[in-house]
Amino acid sequence: MSTDGLRTLSWSGWAALRQTRFRIHLDGVDEVELTLAEVSPNRRLESVGSGAVPTRWESFSLVFHGPPDRPLPQRTYRFAHEQLSPFELFIVPIGANADSVQYQAVFNRLAPDAAS
Repeated sequence: MSTDGLRTLSWSGWAALRQTRFRIHLDGVDEVELTLAEVSPNRRLESVGSGAVPTRWESFSLVFHGPPDRPLPQRTYRFAHEQLSPFELFIVPIGANADSVQYQAVFNRLAPDAAS
């Protein structure tokens, strides 16, 4: 399963997918739909290590909403979206109410435009 799309999908790419639906594959047949509800502001940081070129990092999070009657435990799931190749993403449940269960994925990584 490829994670290339995840590596190259920037914060702005995620922001463009806000309020769209993702299918989570639970096994060969069962699926749950989650909606990308929030994309936190992107914090871009530069660090200077032993090399002469600064390294650019980005940090942001995604919050998905899922059905209240199908709570998912914290783990890595296979996601599908009509505009993306399938990918795997680690999500953590962070809250619940009568309407939904909320899940978060956190990105702290080398900025895609900084990767070689």
